[in-house]
Formats: sequence, structure tokens, C-alpha cells
Amino acid sequence: MEALLRQSMNVCPFLHKTSPATLRSLSTSVQVQHAAPGGGAMSNLQIIARRCPVMGKALTAQGARSGNGMLAGAFGGSRAYHSRVPRANLHTTRPQEARAVEMPRKRDHQVPFVQPKPAASAAQHQHGMPPAPPQAARFDYNSFYENELDKKHKDKSYRYFNNINRLAQEFPQAHMTTPEEKVTVWCSNDYLGMGRNQHVLNKIS
Repeated sequence: MEALLRQSMNVCPFLHKTSPATLRSLSTSVQVQHAAPGGGAMSNLQIIARRCPVMGKALTAQGARSGNGMLAGAFGGSRAYHSRVPRANLHTTRPQEARAVEMPRKRDHQVPFVQPKPAASAAQHQHGMPPAPPQAARFDYNSFYENELDKKHKDKSYRYFNNINRLAQEFPQAHMTTPEEKVTVWCSNDYLGMGRNQHVLNKIS
């Protein structure tokens, strides 16, 4: 394509007046709705060239040499000049008065960019599963229990329960750890035993 452009520089006023940077920008920007003769999308420069009577013939000849009859049949000679193609802000006049005009902005014809997904973590690649969330610290119940007991001992609020063995045959006698250590036990919750208390018997008699 570059060789064809160099050969046409002396013939086409558009190529003669347009800067190389603009031509390079047009040749790299494409419009996906237009198919190139060899397949794929056509650049903006090729679309403009199809409307030019000089470049249209050159493109037709190039398509014929490459064996693409579709290009020669659809865009051959004067038909390429008179065919109804959307005018992308280009005014086609006589060849000697052809001039560059504002081209479509590249942003309007760019292919939408797909945002890549974030890469998975190394742990997920190794095990196939997302890493487990960190476990919360467990409550140290044993230390809490020891501290509370210590407080009870220090403020004298800890209750001690004596281990006694009550003697049914010698009621209300009971003994402590050793059988010889006997004590008298009256318990308000012992309703049957309280029924044998002398004070209770005196009240009900």
C-alpha cells in the first residue's frame, strides 16, 4: 500500500497536500463496518481512496491483480466515484481542487476495550478454592474463671459447703470427715427432719 501511495503522490492533490503524519494516522485507524478486499476491516485511508477517481482506478487494478474480482466489479473505475457511499465529512470535487478535511475521530470507531479480570491469588491456584477467612481469637474461659474465683476469695464472698454425713439412726446427728467428729444438723429445707424438731413439735401440740 505504501508503494502505491508513493506512486500516486504526484497525481493526487489530496496526497500531495496531506502531511505524512495524517496519512499514517488514517492508515492505522479502521472502521469495522467496512470490509477490506482481502478480508478484515478497512482503514480510513482506504475508504477515502475508494471515492477518489484516481485512487479508485488504482485500487481496482490492484484488486484485479490479486485475483479478487469482487473489488473490480464493485468499485471499478467511474462507478467507484459515483457510487453512493457514506461521505465521512469528505467533499469530493474536481481532482485539482481536492483537499483534506476533518476526518472522523478515532474514538468513534475504536473497538471497545475489555477490562481484564483481576488475577486470582496464588493460594486459589494451588488449591482450587478461595483462602479461608482468618479465625477469630477464642475466648480464654479458664483464665476468666480463675480470675473470678480469685476475686471471690479476696472479698470473702466465696461460700464453702461442708461435706457432712447425716446419721438417720441418730438424727439430727451427723459427722464430718471422720465418724468421731459429730455435729448436730438442722436444715430448714429438710421438712421431714424439721418435723422431729422439739420446737416444731411444741408449736403443733
